[in-house]
Amino acid sequence: MATKVGISNGALVGVEAPGLLAKVTGVDFTTSGDKQLLVVAAGETVLVTGYAALVTSATAATGDSSGISIGSNSSTYNDIFGYLSGFSSLTAANVFIADAGSSSAKVAAVGPGNIKMQIDTPDSGTTLVMTIYLFGYKI
Repeated sequence: MATKVGISNGALVGVEAPGLLAKVTGVDFTTSGDKQLLVVAAGETVLVTGYAALVTSATAATGDSSGISIGSNSSTYNDIFGYLSGFSSLTAANVFIADAGSSSAKVAAVGPGNIKMQIDTPDSGTTLVMTIYLFGYKI
């Protein structure tokens, strides 16, 4: 029997608590390309609400990794989080949470399909490795 999903008193009901959907370690930000974050199986739906990028290793990194996007639309992967920047602080996590006031993100329902991150503008340093955390709801 399917669970009825809705909103009650301003909160989602009929879904698991928001949490960690995926954790991907060893993402090399000195190389452009697509990085698999999550595979959503047939019959599943996820609501993606945010991500965090945590620097785990940096050598002579310049902080010019300014072009990433996250999504499920093949080739551009930008339908969940559009072109994002702000990776100039190399010692702390860059956190982006989707909310109603955000111009470059939306709460996105995906299923089935792949959620990937695309690095368009790689860092020109020697080493810049991050762990990516994807947050949201499973319905």
